[in-house]
Amino acid sequence: MTDKPITLKQWQRRALKAEAELESIREVRQFELNMEMKTHRRVSAMQVALNEITLQLSRRYSGRLELRVRALVPKRDHVCVLQNSC
Repeated sequence: MTDKPITLKQWQRRALKAEAELESIREVRQFELNMEMKTHRRVSAMQVALNEITLQLSRRYSGRLELRVRALVPKRDHVCVLQNSC
């Protein structure tokens, strides 16, 4: 192989290719960020709804609520749900 110097046109092609790759990576990252934000919004809305439901149930059933929550919620989340600290 001979080591020929890179011409101006080759540099320009490489630069354009690199810019195109960078732009496609930015688009993918932006899409992923949008999906992640959408997921966080849904989870937050569900947490608010669960907290409101839990509050209403606790007012209505007071002591019996804890038994019902323990039956529905996985063990690791009991404290979180019962203390509204999710």
